[in-house]
Amino acid sequence: MAGKALIPLRILTSDTIASVKMRIQSLKRGMYVKQQKLVHDGRELARDTSRVKDYGIRPRDVIHLVLRVSDLLQVVVKSGGGREYMLKVDRSSSRKPAARSQSLSTSRHEDQGLILRGERLDDKRLIEDFLLEDDAEVHIVARKAAKVRTWHVGGGGTEVFIEDEKRSKRRGATALIESGVVSCQPEIQVPESLLDMLGEINAGLDQGFSPVLSSAGTGGAYCMLDRSGSKALAIFKPMDEEPMAENNPRGLPLSISGEGLKRGTIAGQGALREVAAYVLDHPRSGPRALAGKNEKGFAGVPPTVMVRCCHAGAAFSEPEKLGSLQQFVYSWSNCEDMGPARFPVDEVHKIAILDIRLANTDRNGSNILVCESPDTSSMELVPIDHGYCLPSKFEDCTFEWLTWNQSRHPFSKPSLEYIASLDADKDLELLEQHGWRIGVESARVLRVSTMLLQRGAAAGLCAFDIGSMMCRDALDSKSAIERMLEEAEGCVLPETSQEAFMEALAQVMDYHFQQPHTQR
Repeated sequence: MAGKALIPLRILTSDTIASVKMRIQSLKRGMYVKQQKLVHDGRELARDTSRVKDYGIRPRDVIHLVLRVSDLLQVVVKSGGGREYMLKVDRSSSRKPAARSQSLSTSRHEDQGLILRGERLDDKRLIEDFLLEDDAEVHIVARKAAKVRTWHVGGGGTEVFIEDEKRSKRRGATALIESGVVSCQPEIQVPESLLDMLGEINAGLDQGFSPVLSSAGTGGAYCMLDRSGSKALAIFKPMDEEPMAENNPRGLPLSISGEGLKRGTIAGQGALREVAAYVLDHPRSGPRALAGKNEKGFAGVPPTVMVRCCHAGAAFSEPEKLGSLQQFVYSWSNCEDMGPARFPVDEVHKIAILDIRLANTDRNGSNILVCESPDTSSMELVPIDHGYCLPSKFEDCTFEWLTWNQSRHPFSKPSLEYIASLDADKDLELLEQHGWRIGVESARVLRVSTMLLQRGAAAGLCAFDIGSMMCRDALDSKSAIERMLEEAEGCVLPETSQEAFMEALAQVMDYHFQQPHTQR
């Protein structure tokens, strides 16, 4: 756990991961939570149906428990001088939120606020009024005057520097936002909506609303507020605070090999993948343009850019951070808290298409938001958290929607047309134009997954059929796509060109599609 507390636990090698989680939740010294993640030897134990022995867990091994504590809120407020204050708030307490300031001798009540789901809470209401109905997360905001400035960095990204107001005045600087891009290509422009968002964040920082560290997740995620401090605008995720990275604030161990929580990913590159998911989420009208038009993507990935942030008053482990900035999405809930029966088929399919293309290794119900559709009265599903897409291998692909009935429905005509329009080579060029040349292995995965999606859909397969081919039934058994790759590699010489290999793979895929009892 993040607090480094060790709890002995007797388990059998035949126990499932789900049963281990239930054992942890039932411990007297533990605390019941709705969500938890287990990490062993730098790898998340993500498959609840797998057994302990499948992950190679041995006696006296340490399993890290990552959890969200909803019953007891613990907040650290750090002053500009480096002094820290610890606040603990029980969700069932009848104390008013205003009581939180009594222990902060250097902070005035009027300079503080509580944020719930991006909205400021009324000090006259009780804590239980907000927290007892669901597992809400509350953040405390300590106002501190700050300035922000940004500029374009050739070949790098948009640099956002946030600094203390006194320091800013000493330098004679003023708060401003200038247009910047995540590339050295002059024809690529940041969409106007993102520039407007940066401007609002600038105004909020100018009013003294510092980045707020979220209490959820396995990595550092900071909420950026507007000028009133009452509305969340974006989520900033520093690269060095990602799971297994050097400055992870959740207590996860540093990756020795450099690999992230999911196989085929690299610790500290999640921000690049977050941006890539947005860039490759092409609109229905065609490939995403370079001219800064903020058209909504087919899957609806929120606008995401790479930024550099510096703020002496924030809870950063280092004064300067490089990471992803994603537009905040207001939602009813997430798919983990709701049954999938009411989800529209097309909404499920759009996320399935995105996950298959990008070979997502971390699609679960908690990173699909359920929102009200702006055009109709139905639900809209919004995919977030794409830091584990575009891996270098297919070993850890997991798709929550495979368990939903909608994934077994045939693709609609618009979805089939969108799938047919995809071009993996142009996608790789687009990523390079945005400043990221992905590795050879990850590029191969994108080409293979795109081909699997296109040929499978053309053959009449549904999202469940195609997605199942990418996921392993067990840790020690290879998926259908892994077996297809091995078969194609056996059909060509080692020095064969990429084009010839992909042609051989296409033939292997078509053969597998025609088999009535293909293992999927």
